[in-house]
Amino acid sequence: MTNYAIYRIAETIRVLLFLTLAIMIFNFYPVTAIMIVLLAIMNDGAMLAIAYDNVHYSNRPETWNMRQVLGISSLLGILG
Repeated sequence: MTNYAIYRIAETIRVLLFLTLAIMIFNFYPVTAIMIVLLAIMNDGAMLAIAYDNVHYSNRPETWNMRQVLGISSLLGILG
């Protein structure tokens, strides 16, 4: 679940940066709203197709280090 969250946040940052820079620098709208929705749906489909579940059952709720998740995904999104 952590890997999926990192992936989704990184992809969202990457798409938003691309669109923002394209609009600000070139005054060009590279994709329409429908294209963004289709991109998100196809991206999720690809992720679900390659995803696998290897989770061990725990009696206690899992905790997430959100600082680490957001840091890694932000770095990957900017590099992408």
